[in-house]
Amino acid sequence: MKNTLTWTWQIVLFLAVFVVASPLALAQTAPQLQSFTTGAVVDLKADATALAGEFTTTSSIDPANEAVTLTVDTATSVTFPKGSFKKGFFGAYQAGITSGTIKAGMLLYPLKGGKWVYSAAIEGFSSPSTSVTVGLDIGGAAGSATGKAFVFPKH
Repeated sequence: MKNTLTWTWQIVLFLAVFVVASPLALAQTAPQLQSFTTGAVVDLKADATALAGEFTTTSSIDPANEAVTLTVDTATSVTFPKGSFKKGFFGAYQAGITSGTIKAGMLLYPLKGGKWVYSAAIEGFSSPSTSVTVGLDIGGAAGSATGKAFVFPKH
């Protein structure tokens, strides 16, 4: 009987923690990159894609000290590890990475009022689609958007 009581209390405690902690976990979501926009230029012959857009954040982000992941059409994802971005002229952050057959470079530029602009170039990835979905995650703050892609053919 003593063992049964112990297990019963363990289950009750687990359920209590789960019920109390779940709403708190849901309320503490990561900050988001808002008003996220994107567009792309795709060169099928060069097998390269250039992306650009903007976003706004109400929380502070620090690309130099956080991992940054860029996702394009769920077909390719490039993660710049923490410390990859270096602060350059006019406060712009820049990084480059090679991962397998993919070479990527990215620029993140802070403007006033929490607004940022970004641009990226990816060699080794191209899609003939005239729309592109881009996702960006900076230290857990994430955003995504679908925009127009201007595609240059192979010929």
